[in-house]
Amino acid sequence: MKKTLIAFWFLVSVFAFGLPEMYHASETVRVLNILKIPARYEQLVTFHRAIDTVPGSYAPGGWYHRERWGHDTNSLAKLLSSDSSGLSVSQKRVAWAIHILQDSKTKAGVPYESVVEARKILSKEFFKFTTKFTTMRAVGRIAVLSIFDFIYQVALLDVDPITALKRTFTGFVISTGSTIVVNFLVSRLFPYVYSQPGRFLSFLPSGFLGPIIYIVVDITLRAIATGSFREALFSPQTLLNSCIITLFFVPGGQYIVPAAMAFSWILNWIRYSEMKAKYELFNEVLHKEYYERLLSQVEMGVR
Repeated sequence: MKKTLIAFWFLVSVFAFGLPEMYHASETVRVLNILKIPARYEQLVTFHRAIDTVPGSYAPGGWYHRERWGHDTNSLAKLLSSDSSGLSVSQKRVAWAIHILQDSKTKAGVPYESVVEARKILSKEFFKFTTKFTTMRAVGRIAVLSIFDFIYQVALLDVDPITALKRTFTGFVISTGSTIVVNFLVSRLFPYVYSQPGRFLSFLPSGFLGPIIYIVVDITLRAIATGSFREALFSPQTLLNSCIITLFFVPGGQYIVPAAMAFSWILNWIRYSEMKAKYELFNEVLHKEYYERLLSQVEMGVR
């Protein structure tokens, strides 16, 4: 009975009075920390309370408070001009967007236009931060791959160091340029894609974009040089680059790479065992038929 009452009052608080400011503030703190524009928890509680408090009221929430104040785009402009919370404009915009998207789980009183605007705000703020830092991280990863690629060419393929350096530099320049262009285009296009109705999309960690583009460029250049896309795609160099990306850049890669190698070894061992068994069976049958035919010829010669 007690649990039923707790659930009942929780649902009443959600549908009638809105979500508590603490719930909104906790998520906002997390997102602002990711965006490197942190704010104090108390400031965010004050701001979220202002969103839920209709002007003239003394307490946040209340019936139909969403339709009366705070959850439409006109209220956003007024909230941004207010200095009561001590937050910057960017911090307020992010906090408002999070508040709207959390409240949109119960759609009553949350306009569709506000949801679209909230998604645009979050994606623009995200890419304002990530376009710079993830591009730098991607270029760093491309540089690491380039070093391993150069060593691989010189040490294992016996390529002349000058030729290997030219190939590596060409791949580095093309991959870096492509990564910057793609990051720029995504930062402009994604806010509009993300703002459309549908599921709450998660952001793509574009720091992985650099290594992916590097592998694509590397495969393409080798396919042009050798004239075989299949040979370039399944070459040891492609496998090595994939292992380096997984090992150094993918979380848990130090476990994934050995597991993948062990799985590959087991698979090859099974295939080898099957081929060996088939060969031995074939060899046994062939020898048996050969000896039988030889014996029959000897018997015919004796006769």
